[in-house]
Amino acid sequence: MNGGLVYGLRFARPWVGSGRRKETTLAPSNTPIPLRRCTLGFSTRHVLRRFAGNDPARLRFVRARFAGPICPGETLLTRMWQEEGRVVFEALVKDKVVLSHAYARIEPIQLAKL
Repeated sequence: MNGGLVYGLRFARPWVGSGRRKETTLAPSNTPIPLRRCTLGFSTRHVLRRFAGNDPARLRFVRARFAGPICPGETLLTRMWQEEGRVVFEALVKDKVVLSHAYARIEPIQLAKL
């Protein structure tokens, strides 16, 4: 499912109260749709795949700052590294940071006691 299209349809409102009919477009091609939840979701999935063995149960929490918009169809690059017991990451589109100051805490693997 296209998250940007759903976002655009969810928040599109018809003109009300003017008595005149105006035409609107749901997603103008010259303005980006803020795909913030999708950006955070895909970046978190990248972190889980790399540092948690693709196990979402090990994720404790995620913090991030949305730094810019992203348009549908653009390629998202996630840079990530470990630092002081947490995974720090940022998301970029064409050398432009769209998600910054982000980090995730991941629970270490518990080994079974014999």
